Amino acid sequence: DALPICMIRNTISQLPVHAVIPLLHELTNRLQGKPYSAVLMVRWIKTIFTLHASYLSTLPDLVPQLGTLYQLMESRIKTLQKLSRLNGKLFLFISQVVAASEKIDDSADNQTAKLVYEEESSEEESEDEMIAEKDSDDDWVEDDDDNEEKEEEEEDEDKKNQSDSEQEMNVDKINGDSDLDPGNESEEE
Repeated sequence: DALPICMIRNTISQLPVHAVIPLLHELTNRLQGKPYSAVLMVRWIKTIFTLHASYLSTLPDLVPQLGTLYQLMESRIKTLQKLSRLNGKLFLFISQVVAASEKIDDSADNQTAKLVYEEESSEEESEDEMIAEKDSDDDWVEDDDDNEEKEEEEEDEDKKNQSDSEQEMNVDKINGDSDLDPGNESEEE
């Protein structure tokens, strides 16, 4: 962050080729000694590999010369994988705890019971048992007979209502009223 990437690039591009390996060793030592400055050191190392890749690929003993840097990067990658898994587990755990606490808060706000079971007293139970004993198959048949009687009574009432309306019509005819519309009567009357 202290140096912009363009300044790092300009500095490394002006660096003589024989100074590339010593600079990589110095950056590796600083990376091991001061892990907090890793972001800045990694920028320098990345820029060196980018700008001087052709020179570095021609070196026959590059792997032994950069062995320390390679081991350091491998250990950091393994640690990163472990930390990433731990971070994922912690995130999942924290999100579950937050969700559970929200549910508890919501349920605490809504403490009204949706269904309440009340046991009946022994007196009510004995009355219910007595009523249940009175209801039998015979009673059901009697209920059916009662329904039939009610239906017959309703039919009789309908017939009476019909005969009443017929009597009214006959009275109207006797009085001289006819079924004709009053608007269709002729003027002769």
